[in-house]
Amino acid sequence: MGGTMYAVAGGKGGVGKTTTALNLAAAFETGGTDTAVVDADLEMTNLGDLAGIDNEHSVHDVLSGRATVEEATVEGPGGVTVLAGEDNIDAVRRAETARLRDVFHTLRTNHETVVADTGAGLTHAALVPYGLADGVVMVTTDNEVAALDVAKTAEMVREVDGTVLGVVVTRTSEGTDADATADTVGEPLLESVPEAPDVAGEEPMVLTAPGSGPAQAYQLLAGSVEAAGGPAHEGESSGKRVRSPTQD
Repeated sequence: MGGTMYAVAGGKGGVGKTTTALNLAAAFETGGTDTAVVDADLEMTNLGDLAGIDNEHSVHDVLSGRATVEEATVEGPGGVTVLAGEDNIDAVRRAETARLRDVFHTLRTNHETVVADTGAGLTHAALVPYGLADGVVMVTTDNEVAALDVAKTAEMVREVDGTVLGVVVTRTSEGTDADATADTVGEPLLESVPEAPDVAGEEPMVLTAPGSGPAQAYQLLAGSVEAAGGPAHEGESSGKRVRSPTQD
């Protein structure tokens, strides 16, 4: 049986999806779990920049047959294994999204936990991680439009037989009602992550500012995610067939 895989999904950009994916991976790693994080947002890649890594090969190279998963992964912050993307239109065009299943299989074989930062929309690249993951973590701010958008994404997750674990509300303040936002999304609240301008930009905060509010929230999130998608879900998705939401 391979490792456990979690997908991190959002509605619109700017809600902190990639930040959540990286910090969640770092929280798992610091907790003693061998973890890999992969940039599956093939058209808007920024995981590598956020992690501060220098990679010779990318996930796009793997998907185009130019490199293996092992050749494209590098050690990132805190020992997290990072498979980053490439911000290049030609690389996006070369990438064969049908190979994503094999990429995730290899990562799950090589690591105890895999965190996938996913894209948006109804593209094959966006839907594949939803269906293959043991659980999907939804990310939103307390903005009502953002919450409604992520609710639509949660519907897409279920359309491909994915499992929604719950929602993370980011950039919260003292007056934020995270429970109300979770109610708008229609999913259980996993964690709320406070905004902290004094440590913003220093990623992953789990490592760079472990005593900060966001770092502590991400550590709690890792526990909540494991509890929500624990042993009952492990390995469950390895044989899933990812279907289009237009299929019966």
